[in-house]
Amino acid sequence: MSSIACCMQRVMPRTATDRDLKDRAHALIRQGKLASAAEVYVVLITQNTQDPSLRLHHAELCDRLQRRDRAIASYQVAAHLLARAGHTSRAKAALRCGLRIDPTDPGLRRMLGELTPPPKLALVPPAPLVTDDEALTEPFLINEEVWCEVVLSDNGI
Repeated sequence: MSSIACCMQRVMPRTATDRDLKDRAHALIRQGKLASAAEVYVVLITQNTQDPSLRLHHAELCDRLQRRDRAIASYQVAAHLLARAGHTSRAKAALRCGLRIDPTDPGLRRMLGELTPPPKLALVPPAPLVTDDEALTEPFLINEEVWCEVVLSDNGI
């Protein structure tokens, strides 16, 4: 057995469930062993690739460890998973956490732009068509109480 496999087996036995691994990570965090806790989260992520909460915890640990690139990548993947699950608000929050680390990151900014819908425009009913003869000779009735006169400028518009 290699030394890496032996070491990993001591930290995380083969029969460890996800709950055991999460408990182990939280215990390592309480002990101040953030790097070891981040490694446990990497194992959890490889076993549960579709769980955004694991990515968020990993990103927070990496941020505390000053591993900016890893933190941003985890926030970005978490946002993708959350958006795909229909949790747009949570996805935007994850992206904003990543942008707090690096406000200029183009990937995070692009994803946030894709998740943010364009501003809603007020729908205004189209103006009724008025012929030139009507505009020059008669006021136009918008509704029964309001009359509007059409004034032409020098250029005819």
